[in-house]
Amino acid sequence: MQRIHFLLMAIFICFLCACGNKSGNKPANLQLVMIIGKWNLQKQSDEVYIDGALKSDTTMLASNKTLSYAQFDADGKFSSISFYNSGGIGSTSLGNVIAVDSLSGTYSFAGPGFKLSSAGLGGFGVGTINFITGPVPVIHLVSQSAQIVQLTASLLTLHMEYTTTQTLNADVKNYKYVLDYYYTK
Repeated sequence: MQRIHFLLMAIFICFLCACGNKSGNKPANLQLVMIIGKWNLQKQSDEVYIDGALKSDTTMLASNKTLSYAQFDADGKFSSISFYNSGGIGSTSLGNVIAVDSLSGTYSFAGPGFKLSSAGLGGFGVGTINFITGPVPVIHLVSQSAQIVQLTASLLTLHMEYTTTQTLNADVKNYKYVLDYYYTK
């Protein structure tokens, strides 16, 4: 009888060891866990190339008039919201120019790769107004990519690039956009 108890005890201990979490409670993809949450945009750099020539190189910083953030959720969805208020964020003066822009989509990790369903995120350019007179070009997205440059508990840097063709009448131009977003949590 004592041998049966010893045998049952040994089987029970083996069963407990086999059922234990051998990963040390570490998630399969640490980046997925770290990116979840609200990230406040601090700096945005944009470069625009037309037919290979640099046409615009802009860096914008967070200020009392601009606010932008990206929210990454655990279910693989994100939203990006940008605010501009010419009187300062929170000002309710009737003479202020106020603009809001939002974008939502999905994100995913495939091994070390990072994918976004959109070519860019909201940013500090939301208060910029461009006027076009005449016909509007037809724009086609050719390619897009997103890369996490840095991801810690408090810092997120994203590098994004996308190219388009813009056709107006018979004139086709190739545009390349290079975007860098610097966030803090």
